[in-house]
Amino acid sequence: MLLDIAVKNVQRIESGRQNLSLATIERIASALTIAPEQLIAGSTRSSEPASKTEQSPLGRLEQAGFLVRRATVRGRRSATATPVTTLRAAAGQLTGAARAIEVLGWVVIPRRGEPPEGQFVAQVLGTSMEPAIPSGAFCLFGPPGPLPLIGRTLLVAHETLSDPDLGGPYALKRVRSVRRRRGGGVRVILESINPAFAPIEIDAAEGELRIVAELVKVLV
Repeated sequence: MLLDIAVKNVQRIESGRQNLSLATIERIASALTIAPEQLIAGSTRSSEPASKTEQSPLGRLEQAGFLVRRATVRGRRSATATPVTTLRAAAGQLTGAARAIEVLGWVVIPRRGEPPEGQFVAQVLGTSMEPAIPSGAFCLFGPPGPLPLIGRTLLVAHETLSDPDLGGPYALKRVRSVRRRRGGGVRVILESINPAFAPIEIDAAEGELRIVAELVKVLV
């Protein structure tokens, strides 16, 4: 069976009694040769090729010439593969409990040796970092490097952040300045590349400013 799912679980899915993970949605969409977004929207029309925004993340990377492997495929994966995550979902509207980040599959990025530990691929939505990072681009992220942070593009999280592109407490921004305030505390200014977006000022003393990852490069 293409889905590699027990028959009773398929019956539960068809009757609407089974909660679906993003990995399962990706598996079903692949078997039906449609985009995962079409399943979520309730459409299974496949008479026309899916647009760039409708294609699955792995499909987009594969179309760009990268070797990909879906998480639903059994067996050992290449030691040089980097995980492709659903960070886009985690960076969406976070109302209530945060959605868990899942691994959709892996992509092999041409390089020498194994990928550095902690690197992952995620999609960036929104226009605040254009033209350097177009909306819908798939980017390679990694652990943040050593200080200083000024001038570097970081995926950060803070309880007061409300990025108009991503929503919720996440933002992909470039660090403009980090200054210590009189009486203690640190003031951080995050900027967009697109001049239409105003800088974001954060008083790090009001809550923990968490650096999630640093942009390595744009892949697609």
